[in-house]
Amino acid sequence: MNSQRLKSIEHDMDIAGVRDIYDAMVSEGQSPNMAAMLALQQPPGSWNTNSDFNRRENSRMSGMEDDQIDKVVRIAKRAGISTHGKTYNGQLGKYDDPGAWVSGTGDVKDTAIRKGLTVKGAVNVDAYAGPKKKIRIAPDILDGLEKRARSKNAKLDEKCKKSDNARIELRERLTNKHTKPKD
Repeated sequence: MNSQRLKSIEHDMDIAGVRDIYDAMVSEGQSPNMAAMLALQQPPGSWNTNSDFNRRENSRMSGMEDDQIDKVVRIAKRAGISTHGKTYNGQLGKYDDPGAWVSGTGDVKDTAIRKGLTVKGAVNVDAYAGPKKKIRIAPDILDGLEKRARSKNAKLDEKCKKSDNARIELRERLTNKHTKPKD
């Protein structure tokens, strides 16, 4: 178990007021996950649910200073965003971005996918695809062209065996010969 998860469990135990029960079970050899489940008297499926996410987000937001929350909410309302029942998630955008105000895990996923973001935490989304690189010629076709060219020319074959640069140049020439010019 990583230290971040352990800290999260211990924080949950502190908030729930059962840290002493949890600590006693862990010291007796119980795993942190099982000790937390028993101390909270909750089944394991109740973590990382939508309600758990909302509870954590509301707790995080209530930890902010009141004047800071007021400023953030004012900025959102000026942008026409209803913040009722929602929390602000900075990974998703700025205060005036409707996608950054979420009411559950589904909103986080939808916004991350729509924006092509990678989000890690209570909700994990890897939507960043990065710039698509066009392949000018399929590798198997290029391999066949190279093999044919080298089998027809012993000097070229020997040169390519001795020098990686010679092989790269050959493959470049073959690519240029058999494909459209680069954009």
